[in-house]
Amino acid sequence: MGSRSPSLVTTRSLNEPQRRFLIDCNNTSKADDMATNYTATATRSGTWWAIEITSGLPDHMLGVTQTRRLSDVRRAAREVVADLLDVPIDRVGDIEISIDVPDDIDELIQMYRHADEVEAAARTQAANDRSRAAAGLLDAHLTMREAGILLGISHQRIKQLADRTVTGTP
Repeated sequence: MGSRSPSLVTTRSLNEPQRRFLIDCNNTSKADDMATNYTATATRSGTWWAIEITSGLPDHMLGVTQTRRLSDVRRAAREVVADLLDVPIDRVGDIEISIDVPDDIDELIQMYRHADEVEAAARTQAANDRSRAAAGLLDAHLTMREAGILLGISHQRIKQLADRTVTGTP
């Protein structure tokens, strides 16, 4: 049974007081091909994560459990489904887990993501500036070795940077 690392997707309904994050926790195995897909919601409750299986179970079943760590939510959700259905855990199909967080926590998550975007933009700008500087020194009729000495980098790096300016690659 192989597993993938989870991917995080944000969803929000205007009526929801909390932000919900979906984590794709798909496990692929031959047994999964015959199994039902499930969804579960994890909500922080004190120092615990309360987990409710919200779809995939028969109507007469209610799946709830808890775990101390967010990293254990997937495992706990699979275990509760397996226990309720009295099947081996490897027969439990895909589980999509949504994580509800309060607005103040969501703001911190969004701040972090914004900082990543700003950092990526700054790195791109810096790479473009380095390339333009190297190309500019060569355009000013300095040799690659001279430009390298002035910028504190090798003449080979000057060539790479100048070529990026010509091709438009950052």
